[in-house]
Amino acid sequence: MSWNAELAYFVTPKSGPMRPMMTLRDANHALLDDLPVRYRHQRHWFRVGRFLLAAATKGSSRLDLMLATDALVMALEVEGWMAWQPCINQAAEQKAAAPVPPPDAGQLEIPLAMAA
Repeated sequence: MSWNAELAYFVTPKSGPMRPMMTLRDANHALLDDLPVRYRHQRHWFRVGRFLLAAATKGSSRLDLMLATDALVMALEVEGWMAWQPCINQAAEQKAAAPVPPPDAGQLEIPLAMAA
């Protein structure tokens, strides 16, 4: 097995839990160490694992490396990790979702008096 072969191109997820990947070994470690267990059972991640294993065992032909890299990028796109997503502060999110109190009755009378 040749896990030291380079992927077809450098893969850097913009968000999510996975590290940047340059070799089959990097992709393997990202799949096994970085990817949460609940994600590993999805079909697109199984496909990535199969392509990585095929590329490592078949002597790392150019086609196998391209298929493994493309499957990896497609799985990252399915998860939405190839696009940058801002980290939302939980306190700010709760503040934004808090209900706005109704205005006082005195505040409503001023605009109505001015309109008459």
